[in-house]
Amino acid sequence: MTIKNNYDSTFSCYAPGVSTDEKKPTKLPNTVTEAAIVAKAVDYYRTWPNVPSDGINVPILGVIPTNGLLEFVPNGLLGSALGKQIATRAELFRSWEQAKLAGHNGQIEVFDLKPFATEAKTVTLNAPGNGERKDFEAAALIYCTDNNEPHKQQYVFAGYESGKAPSVGGFGGSLGSPSLPSPGLPSPGLRAN
Repeated sequence: MTIKNNYDSTFSCYAPGVSTDEKKPTKLPNTVTEAAIVAKAVDYYRTWPNVPSDGINVPILGVIPTNGLLEFVPNGLLGSALGKQIATRAELFRSWEQAKLAGHNGQIEVFDLKPFATEAKTVTLNAPGNGERKDFEAAALIYCTDNNEPHKQQYVFAGYESGKAPSVGGFGGSLGSPSLPSPGLPSPGLRAN
């Protein structure tokens, strides 16, 4: 995959959150997975543009509370009783776990991208839990921080194998704030192909 910075800032690109494993780096890799999951994650961050600050990291979702709540949030009406944001995170968590088992995910190692630079990255997909990997539409979800901003502005970018995001429906709420542009909205220019 190719990532191009169309902006005059240097970006540090790594997933939000912290590793709870001492053997892992403090900056976490971004991810490649199923296009529908990436599109839903982008929609999630449009609706709720914040990242939790404690718990364990899940590449698509950021940090998950350590109490394991999401694992036990039921689907449907019962789950939505805990609030739309928690129910949505639980849905994304389940989708991510299914994609992992299918071998539909891989890591994009942490990198910096200089102004107007292009980076080529090769991502190796994880092996499926059982059987052979089935074909799927891949997408990359890349979180980056603008190093030239005084407040270290964070952005979410996505690139889709087909060139466009699949239609996945929305979670409601607003289209996000200017501080967290998404691929479908004008943003400083990182582009993943």
